[in-house]
Amino acid sequence: MTNESRGYSSLFLQQVKAGDRRSLVNKFAMACIKRDIPITAMAREMGVTRATVYNWFTGRTDPRPQHLSFMKQYLTWWKSGD
Repeated sequence: MTNESRGYSSLFLQQVKAGDRRSLVNKFAMACIKRDIPITAMAREMGVTRATVYNWFTGRTDPRPQHLSFMKQYLTWWKSGD
């Protein structure tokens, strides 16, 4: 599937790519995009809304510590499988 079919608009992709590549949230967002994981799926996993994840990924808001921990765990898990 293309990124567009998963709800990743061109504007969203530009905003994520323009973010701080060193930040945990940006790394997580890029990993989700690379794996073609829908924002809605991550939102369900974390118990938040799709809009909340969108805002994190585009840098509008910051996740709470428990959500950062979730992201870190997923990145570690994905990295070990690559």
